[in-house]
Formats: sequence, C-alpha cells, structure tokens
Amino acid sequence: MISRYHLFFYFILRHCFYLAAQDTTTQIFTPLINEVIGINTSDQTADKVKITNLNSVKINEAPGSVYVITSEDIQKNGYRDLIDVFMDIPGFNIASDVQNGTGISLRGAWAAEAKLLVMIDGLIMNDMSYGSFVLGGRIPLLNVDRIEVIRGASSSIYGGIAGLGVVNIITKEGNYSKASTFQLDAGFSGDEFSGTRLTFSNTSYLLNDFELSLSGSIYQGNKSNQQYTHPDSMYTDFSDSSEVGNTYLQMKLRRKEFEYKVLYDDYSFQATHEGIYSLCRTFINDFSYDKKIGKFHLYSSANLKEQIPWNTQYGDPVVYDIQNLKTRRISLSVNMTYALNDRLSFLLGGSYYNDYMRCYRPFLALNTGNTSENYNAAAGFGEVTFKTKFFHLFAGGRLDYYESFKPNFAPRLSLTKEFKSFHYKLIYGQSFKIPTLQNINLAITNTEPIKPEHIKDYQVELGVKLKKHTLNLGGFYTSIDDIIVYGYDLTTFTESYVNNGNITLGGAELFTTHDFNKLTLRAGYSYYELLNSDGTDFMADTSSLKAGTLAIPKHKLTTRFNFAISDKNHLILNYTFQSSKIAVEQTNAALEEYNFIKHTPTHLLDLTFQSNALFGFIDVNLGVRNVLNTYNLYLYPMNSGYPTSMGMGREFFILLKVNL
Repeated sequence: MISRYHLFFYFILRHCFYLAAQDTTTQIFTPLINEVIGINTSDQTADKVKITNLNSVKINEAPGSVYVITSEDIQKNGYRDLIDVFMDIPGFNIASDVQNGTGISLRGAWAAEAKLLVMIDGLIMNDMSYGSFVLGGRIPLLNVDRIEVIRGASSSIYGGIAGLGVVNIITKEGNYSKASTFQLDAGFSGDEFSGTRLTFSNTSYLLNDFELSLSGSIYQGNKSNQQYTHPDSMYTDFSDSSEVGNTYLQMKLRRKEFEYKVLYDDYSFQATHEGIYSLCRTFINDFSYDKKIGKFHLYSSANLKEQIPWNTQYGDPVVYDIQNLKTRRISLSVNMTYALNDRLSFLLGGSYYNDYMRCYRPFLALNTGNTSENYNAAAGFGEVTFKTKFFHLFAGGRLDYYESFKPNFAPRLSLTKEFKSFHYKLIYGQSFKIPTLQNINLAITNTEPIKPEHIKDYQVELGVKLKKHTLNLGGFYTSIDDIIVYGYDLTTFTESYVNNGNITLGGAELFTTHDFNKLTLRAGYSYYELLNSDGTDFMADTSSLKAGTLAIPKHKLTTRFNFAISDKNHLILNYTFQSSKIAVEQTNAALEEYNFIKHTPTHLLDLTFQSNALFGFIDVNLGVRNVLNTYNLYLYPMNSGYPTSMGMGREFFILLKVNL
C-alpha cells in the first residue's frame, strides 16, 4: 500500500521537475472558488472580501460579521496551526468531540457538527458523514494568503452546513511570490518530539500562459503530552495516546478563464479513551470557468468530491462497521452578478448536487436495508444590493431542496455603511442545518423522522478606524430550534440522531488593534449568555443556565504584543484567558455516576522570538508555547459523560522557513 510518505515525496519530485522547466518569471495564480457556488478572489484587496455575498465588498460594509486573518498576521503573530488562528478570533473556542477529535464552538454553541462550513479555496472540507472538520496538526499555513471568517447565520448564500458561520482559507495569489518556499516546524515537550511538519510551496508559469501552483505538507505529532486525573480518580496519559498524522497536497492549474484544482487531505487521529484511530481522507477535483462580459460576471464549476469521512480504524466491527462510510458528491453550479450602475447590483445563482454513500465494507447494508443510497439536492439564491449615501442595503435569500426533507428558505437583510472613521452594521438572517448522511442513515428507523435545524440570528456591529488604532464592537442574539443530537442505546447497541429542543444565546464581541511604533497590540474579547435551553440538559445544566453551555467558557480574552527589536527581529508575547468551563464527567466508576464538574479558568502564555531574512533567505521562529505548563482542557460539549481531552503542555519549538 502506498503510504502518505511515498505520496509526499512523489509530489516533491514533481515539484522539482517543474522548477527545472519553469520560466525565469515565477508567479502564483488566483484561486477561483466554490464547490457549491463559487467565489472569485482575484479582485480582492486587503480591505475587501467576497465571502459574504460573492461580490467584492469592503470588510466594514459586508453583510456579515467578518473577521480576516492575512498572511502578514500569520507571520507577525507566529501562528503554527489552525487552532492558534481560531483561538485568536473572538467568539471561537475549542472543545473535544468523541474519539479525541477537536472541533470549534462558536458564540457559545457547538458548531463542529455541520453548523460551521470550512473551505479551502472554496472547496468544502467538512466530512460528509457528520459535517465536522477536526483540528490539530491539520492543514499547513505556509501557503495561506488570508483566512476569511463569517460569524453568524450564513445559509442565505452557503446552504445547509453554514448555520453559525463560514471559514474560507484562501491560498496565495499570483503576484505574491516568485520563488519556492520550504518550511520545517518541530516541537519538543519533555524529552520527546511533540510534532514535526515539513511543508513546501511553489508557484510558476508553465508553457507560456499556463499558471501552476503546487503545495503540500506532511505532519506527525501528538495533541498532548500531559496527564489528567479524572474526577473518578481514573488516570489518562495523553503522551502515548493522542497521535495525529496529516498529509496534504494541493495543485492548481489555470489558463485564462479556465481553472483546474485538485486537493488531497489525509488526516488521522488517535482516540485516547478508546484504543482506536479515526481517519478522514478527502480527494477533490474541481473545474471552473470565470468570465466577465461587460456588466455581467459569470462563474460556473463542476466538482467531484470523494471521501472516507471520519471512519473508525481497528474498532469492534459489530459497533463501528455501520458507522464507517465511503461517500461521494458530484456538484454543478453557476452564478451571475450584474451591476446595473454604481448603486444597484444583483446576484443570482443555483446549484445541483448528488450525494452518494455506502458502508466502507461494500457488502454491508445501510440502515435502509440497501447497500448504497443516493440523495439529490438543488438550490437557488439571489440578492440585491442598493447603495445610498447613508446605508447599503443587502436583501436576499436561498431556497434549498434536499431529497427526504421539505424545502428550506433562508432570508437575509442587512444595512451597513462605512464612513471616514466609523462604520455600522445591522443584520438579520435565518439559517438551517440539513441532516448529514450519517444523521439520515442512523435516524432512518426513528418513530419521528429527523428534520433540519432552524436558526435565527440578529447582529449589530459598530466600529472606529483611525490611522493606527481600530476598535470593533458587536452584539448577537441567536436561537437554534430542533437541534439534532446523538443517542446510543447500550442495551441494543444501536445509534440514532433525533431532534431535541432548542437554545437561545446572546452576547458581545470586541476586537481592537493599536500601533505604537515598535510595539503593536491585537486584543479580542468575547462573551455569551445562555438565555434558554428549553427544558433539556443535553448541552447545558438547565438548573443553572448562568453557567453557560457545556465545555464552552463564557468569557475569552486574547492579547498579542509584537515588539520590533529591529526591522528583522521581533519578540511576540501572547496571552489567552478562558473563564471556568463545565462538563459532565464520571465521578464514580464503580457506580457509573456522572455529575456536572466545574473547571477553573485557564491562563495560557506563549513567547516567540522571530528573525527574518537571515543570510537573505531564511526566516526563523524560536519559542515556548504554554510557558506556564497550564492544563489546557478540551471538554466534551454534550452530557453523555465522554471523557476530557487535553492540549499540549509546555512546548519548545523551532520553525525554519527557506525562501529560494
């Protein structure tokens, strides 16, 4: 069997071949995206985004709560992993899924199961079984140009797995670099390697006007090296039971209006508490056509996504064989924008896709009794933008049809405007979560059919922008109805998904930046309240709503100080505070008793020294993560009592980047 190491070095050899053949002028090309509906990033600038409505819009006038992390931010802040990036975003927190998977909560709600859409250049990365995207050692940051994030209901453009937000990781554009880059990132914790990643990136012209971009990485490490004593006095050593591996390869080939993208992501992680491994392997091919004709802008794409989504390796076949699937999605999409004049523009689009699933062992039957199932889906969406001196109006919505469910409509209405040093946003939106393939498969025998979740979202944002200082303050009020939750019957060994109640959340977020010549400061704060949990305790202690939802701190504060020792040498200090968290944990193993456990606040401190352009072509980061050796607990956000996981303890690291 070909291992991830063979695949990696095969692409290294191909990379070297292209280097030998390329012209002396080297460029990257612009990614043209979206698996579902398409986003063109070619005309984006530092202060504009397309993620909110597929038109190039100023960040402070976009119809959504938008947060952008640029490649410069990644460099200046010393980010090494996507978890570092997301922990710096107000409203985002990290929690533990089953089998030691690590996922995202957003604004107090667990978003990892199909309520946060994650894309790379518009290619959807969520697994098709559960809609999750597991973090920790996954996806290199070397070739990232920017990460665009929407917080809040986003189904009016992106459909049924964007209920609480969207993340789009955009790779570097054609004029970013004229050379190849290699990067080695190694960490040490205690007397062992905590993780090692090797990454390469090359962009070039190939055969006149063909543009090629090729990047990839391989990672091996652990999520934690710490030991944890559980409330029932059981003991877990994570250093020998939290292994993670990732192989990532991406190639893009473009000529004029046509583009071909291929992406391969192989991610595996060890389940600390179960003695098994989990695997998610994604392979995507995407063809797109992008053309501007006068006032019209037309984008179309055809996409094939094949996936082994969150499959359990080495587990008991009686329990896990029905969970392990092979899936495929074929999708076609087209969208069009038309600018009537400077004040009025229109967006129209549509897509069709077919989802296919079968058990990983092809002779096994699904819960329907068939060996495979197909589900057809279609969507149409539109939005009108009207601009005046005092406001920009965005009004539109999306109608989704997914076989087995009634059609779902998600409207959005926004008023935004940026003035010289001030901006405001008023946003109302609805979203939904379409049950994923494994939701459908395991719920097929329910007495009550499973149905989509529905989300309503109200947001307000105010901001001040001066030459060297910015301040953004936002508030939200979100309700989620018919939440889909997991259940397992220990007597019959059967799993299911059911709709169970609703929750309402409200809160605020603040982000500020300050430039004091040699010292820059970035700070973010987020806060939420659990306002209602509808009599069910699956994700909260209903007798104490003030404690918030399970596993998610109500308060988070992040600060990053960057001090310029000289033009090429910087010192970075990062401090993160999370308030107390609550989880359901086992307190008596003999009696199998479970209780709500409150964990103390967390203080995390990181220190990084950064030196750029050593010998003219080497960048070096040296530092210590988790200086205080804090117990960084990743708690489970449901009340089933699944055991706690942990992040890495004190870690010394070195990052070497060679620019050729």
